[in-house]
Amino acid sequence: MTIRRRRIPVGARRLLAVGALAFAVLIVMAALPQGAHAEPEASAEYQGATSEGGTALLVVSADRTTVDVVFSIRNRQFGCPGEIVFARVPIATGGGQFRVDAQQSMSPTSVTSPIPVLTQVASVVGYWDVPAFSAASGVLVVDPAPGRDCQPRRISWRAGRSNGSQPRANSGVVMTDAGSVFLAGTSVPGGTVQASTTEFGSGLQSFSFTYQLGECTYVRSLPRPLRYDYGPTFEYSDPSSWSFAGVASNDSIAGGIVVAGDRSCPTVALYYVAQIPRSAEATAPPVTFVTSASVTSMRGQFVNEPVFDETFHAPVVFTGGTVDELEGALLEWNVRSALVPDAAGDRWLLEAGITPSRDAFRRHFPDGVAPMTAMTLAR
Repeated sequence: MTIRRRRIPVGARRLLAVGALAFAVLIVMAALPQGAHAEPEASAEYQGATSEGGTALLVVSADRTTVDVVFSIRNRQFGCPGEIVFARVPIATGGGQFRVDAQQSMSPTSVTSPIPVLTQVASVVGYWDVPAFSAASGVLVVDPAPGRDCQPRRISWRAGRSNGSQPRANSGVVMTDAGSVFLAGTSVPGGTVQASTTEFGSGLQSFSFTYQLGECTYVRSLPRPLRYDYGPTFEYSDPSSWSFAGVASNDSIAGGIVVAGDRSCPTVALYYVAQIPRSAEATAPPVTFVTSASVTSMRGQFVNEPVFDETFHAPVVFTGGTVDELEGALLEWNVRSALVPDAAGDRWLLEAGITPSRDAFRRHFPDGVAPMTAMTLAR
């Protein structure tokens, strides 16, 4: 499957040219090979598609230290954003990846009431194929603020170089390796990925992963070998079950995964890295090396640090967990209460340390708070 290059809306390009919007983000960089010092070319552009049929645009800055990232959203609801913009995202040391966790977007409630309110929280992770930098791949997560009817998005994406020279295609690392799987918007490993490439590094021979989120276990595997196309990038989609995309570098493969949920488990967006250690790079292919990855509970945490405004309110995203785990997080941050939306969008108040409030709140959340729930804290 080749990448379809779609025309990026003019408004998105203008927005990128104007510069960064004000936003507060937490940047956490995953480890890259210590010997890798390659960087994407100055002003390089990458265009591609998302697993939902939208478009992806990446533009590297002239000094090669940041990248502007724009996604168009297909089949959006009326009144919901048609574009997701991450402006001036720092590129990791070594040049192989970028990441933004829990970017908060604020908009005025109306023309007559221009007080900005939280509208959505978005996270993105992206990887280039080092050292060629001919393509990029990753995952995007968008969650609406409490009370908004916009649809949450869990999207994998990939994009190929669209200006300048066109590097080689259909080549990549030859490996049999294991690595870690992470929930998008966090940096704590929650599972493992196993991958092997074909003999000459022209595609994936096998790919499988496991991920644990609370009581939900996600396990998927590639049903057949998958050849790289542009990049080298790869993409697989089973609309009823899962999709993933990625890039192959000189010593790793990395990208994004989206797994469809069911009645008891939510749809999740994950990112993964499977990497050959530096000591194994000199081994003649095929390299065989298997690592173990820790599995850590993602429950009971705030993704972003609460930042309180002058009214002592702070928008945050909760990783999910029981009512007691949410109350524990409130007490840990010395927070008085949280206003939390349920599945229907109705919001309920939990006052930390108040037994009647906890009991009443538990009646509305008998199974706990859903993963990656946006809520408002009060101090």
